[in-house]
Amino acid sequence: DEALNFFKKGLQIAQQTSNKDLMGKIAYIIAVVLIRKSEQGEAAKYKDLAIKYYTEAGNEAGLANCYVVSARLNNYHGNVQQSVKDNYAALRIFEKIGNKTGIYNVHTGLGLMYEDQKNWKESFNSYLAAKKAADELGNKEVLSGAYNNLGNAYRELGNTDEAHKAFSEALKLAEQSGDRKGIATAQGNLGTIYSLMGNQTEALKSYDEARKRFEEIGSKESATVSYLESGSVLFDLKRYPEAKQTLEKGLQLAKQVGYKEIISK
Repeated sequence: DEALNFFKKGLQIAQQTSNKDLMGKIAYIIAVVLIRKSEQGEAAKYKDLAIKYYTEAGNEAGLANCYVVSARLNNYHGNVQQSVKDNYAALRIFEKIGNKTGIYNVHTGLGLMYEDQKNWKESFNSYLAAKKAADELGNKEVLSGAYNNLGNAYRELGNTDEAHKAFSEALKLAEQSGDRKGIATAQGNLGTIYSLMGNQTEALKSYDEARKRFEEIGSKESATVSYLESGSVLFDLKRYPEAKQTLEKGLQLAKQVGYKEIISK
């Protein structure tokens, strides 16, 4: 709230000047903060204000970012078609001005949106386009994330071999870039693939490694998931005492963070 009030005061000061670009930037930041606070109605007002100021300033990159915000808001309200239109409006601008990061973010956002709808074919296409954009960026951490997303789509489409390749590439890139969260995520994803392939021994190794990594970076919610996954594999391997101990540790951690879904599982 303190930061939000700071930006609102800043906008009031900026509005006393003729700097439309500055007004647009502050209004955009306020909209993003409000989305994170789940105040979508207020966020939409400031998003519209940012669009107005950016249009008057001729700031195309700012307008593209506003369309991305608009896409998120429309998706939240279930207006999927308008969300897609907003994303592609942003994409056209990013392509026009050569903003590769923006291109990557839009394709990734579309992939996540389709993933939420369980439309894995479209999600795959969007993640594939995001991976291409990440290749052009040359950022190993970003590319690792792109491979993780692509692997998820391959897995849901039933192509475990390609999913394994994607997650393995994600892990390699995350290790090269020192991205600890990326390493943990890729290890967890590999655990799922090994489990689907029937290789429970390798699945357990990957899940345990993912849990250790998540605990190291303080990601307790993700660590609880890893405990659940490891416990399930131990149960399948008929290592019942270890399964019980692992699941109990996961339950204790889940209660600490209030992770109700995992507690019930």
